[in-house]
Amino acid sequence: MFRLLPRSAVSRIVVVLSITAAAVLTSVGVSAVEGGAAAAGSSSPLGVYVGYQSPGGVSSFGRAIGQQPAFAMDFLDGDSWSALVNTAPSYMAAWKGSGYTMIWGLPMLPGGGASLAQGATGAYNSYFLQLAQDMVASGQGGSIIRPGWEFNGGWFPWAANGHAAAYVAYWQQIVDTMRSVPGQSFTFEWNPTAGDLGVGNLADYYPGSAYVDYIGLDLYDQNWATYPGITSQWKSYLTEPYGLDWLASFAAAEGKQITLPEWGLSPDPSSNDGGVASASNAQVGGGDDPTFINDVAQWISQNHVYEATYWQFNSSYLSSSSNPNSFAAFVHDFGSGSTFPVATTTTPTTSTAGSTSSSSSSGTGGAGSETSSSGASTPSLPVTFPTSSETNSTVTIDSPPSGLLTSRSAHFAAEVSVGASGTGTANPSGTVTWGIRSRFGSNVSCSSGSTVVRRNNGMTRCNVGPGQLSAADGPYTVSVSYPGAPGVAASSASVTQPVGKAGSRIRIRTFSVVPSGGSATITAAVLGVPASAGAPTGTVTFSLVGASGRSLACVGGDIAPVTSGVATCATAPAASADSPYVVTATYSGDTTFDGSTSNTRTIRVR
Repeated sequence: MFRLLPRSAVSRIVVVLSITAAAVLTSVGVSAVEGGAAAAGSSSPLGVYVGYQSPGGVSSFGRAIGQQPAFAMDFLDGDSWSALVNTAPSYMAAWKGSGYTMIWGLPMLPGGGASLAQGATGAYNSYFLQLAQDMVASGQGGSIIRPGWEFNGGWFPWAANGHAAAYVAYWQQIVDTMRSVPGQSFTFEWNPTAGDLGVGNLADYYPGSAYVDYIGLDLYDQNWATYPGITSQWKSYLTEPYGLDWLASFAAAEGKQITLPEWGLSPDPSSNDGGVASASNAQVGGGDDPTFINDVAQWISQNHVYEATYWQFNSSYLSSSSNPNSFAAFVHDFGSGSTFPVATTTTPTTSTAGSTSSSSSSGTGGAGSETSSSGASTPSLPVTFPTSSETNSTVTIDSPPSGLLTSRSAHFAAEVSVGASGTGTANPSGTVTWGIRSRFGSNVSCSSGSTVVRRNNGMTRCNVGPGQLSAADGPYTVSVSYPGAPGVAASSASVTQPVGKAGSRIRIRTFSVVPSGGSATITAAVLGVPASAGAPTGTVTFSLVGASGRSLACVGGDIAPVTSGVATCATAPAASADSPYVVTATYSGDTTFDGSTSNTRTIRVR
C-alpha cells in the first residue's frame, strides 16, 4: 500500500503497513529454478514481495512471468521491540531453503515508543545484536538490510525531518552492531522516497559510504491532483528534486550501486498518456500503464541497477486480469523471452529528460525499437498477450461490517474461485496466506496462524480475538495471497477494515449532604463497555452548578486525569446559599473508548 503527499511536500511514497510487496527485475541468460530463486551467483536484479513470509507467492510470480526472481523482500515485525526480535526466527524459518537473496525491511523504531536521539546513543543496540545473531544462525547472515526506509517522509516513527544527525548516528549504531556478529556478511541499503518532501538536503541524512552498500529510491507512477500523462510525468520522475537523475548522480559520487527498493503502478486509473485531474485534489496516476513499465525497465538497464523491487500488490498487482497491459510489458521486458541485460557493477550515469547515456558500452537498452517517453530506445510491447497454460484465479474476502468495535472478535473469510475469466466456482487446493497490518505497520495474526490450509467447502477463515484490532491502530489492511497451484495462476486481494471505538460509561459517587463551608469529594469511575476492552484513559470534566447558577470548582481544576479507571474532584468550600448543587461528570474518551456523561447527582449544604 502506498500514499501520496501534495507535490509541494512531494511525490510518491510507500507505507508498510499493510503488507508491502516488491519485485526485483530479472535479466536474460539467468536460468529459472522451478519453485525457487534464479541460479546461485546470478547478477539478475529480479525479485518480488507478495506478502510477508510468502516464498510460495514469489515462486508463483516467477512462474507467471516465466523467470524466477533472484531476490525476495520481507518486512520484520514493527509492532514492538519484543515483537521485532521474538518473531524474527519465524520469518527466517519461512524463507529457509527458498534460494532467494533476502531483503529485510528493518523498522528503526518499532512501536514508535522510542526516538532517533536515543538510538544514536546505542540504547537499542542489544535488540539489533540479538536480531543479527538469530539471522546468522538461521542462514540469513548474507541478507540485504534496509533500516528506516523512507526516512524523508512523515509517516513512519523514524521520520527524520530536522533530526539528520541523530538519524545518521543511529544508522551507524545499527550497522556496527549487526556487523559485529561472527559469520555475518550483511549489506545495507539506504533509501529515501522520491521527490522533495521538505526535509532539506538528503545528503545530510547519508550515513557515509562505510555504512552503506546500496543507494536506492522508491518510485510510483502517481502525482497529486493532476497527472499530465506518462510522457510529461516521466520527465518529472527524472528531473524533479531527488528524482532518478539525482539518484544516479548521488550513487555515482559515492561509488555505490543503485537500487529501486520499491516501484509500481498508481492506485488510481487514468487515461494514461492523455492525463487526468482530480476534482477532489486527490492522488491520480497512470493506471494500467505499460509505458511506465517500459520506461523504468529502460532506466534500470541504462543505469546498471543492482536490484529493483516491484510492488506486486493491490493496485500495482500484475496478472492477465489485473493491469493486463502492464503485465504484458513486464513479461516482455523481464520475462523468460526478454533481452534485458544482466546488471553489472559499472558506474551508473545520469539521464536527462531528453536523452540517456552510459559510460559503459555494456549498458545497452532493450531489443525493441519503440521510443520511450524519455526519448530513449525502449523494449517494444507485444501486440498480443503472451499465451499461458494457467487458469486465472480470484480471491474474494468477506470481512466484518464497518461497525466492528475494538472490544469485539473479528472473523474474516476468503474464497479462491477459478475459471477462464477468473469468476468460476471451482475451488483449488492448497493454502492461502493472510496478512493483517495496522496503519502503523504492525502485524496481527489469525488465531490459527497466517498460512491456512483451504477447507473442503472452499472457504478459509481467519479469526482474531477480542481487543486485538483497535481503533487507535486502525484502519487495518487485510490481505489474502493465493500462491497458485498446478495449472492455476496466483492471485491476491485486500480490503480495508475500519475499527470503531469501544463504549464507556461513567458513575459518580459523593456524599449527598455536606456542612456549610465544607468540602465534597466526588469520584468518577470510568468503565469500558464491555470490560474486556480494557481500562479507559483520558480525563473527566466535573461540573457542580448551584441553585443560584454559580459553579463550585474542584481544587486543582475541574478537569481530572483518569488513573486506574477513576478520576477525583475535591471541591472548594460549599456555600449553603447555593444549595443544592447538581453534579455531572463527562469522560473525554481516548484512542480506544468513546466519551460518555454520567447521570446527575445532588449535593445539599446544611
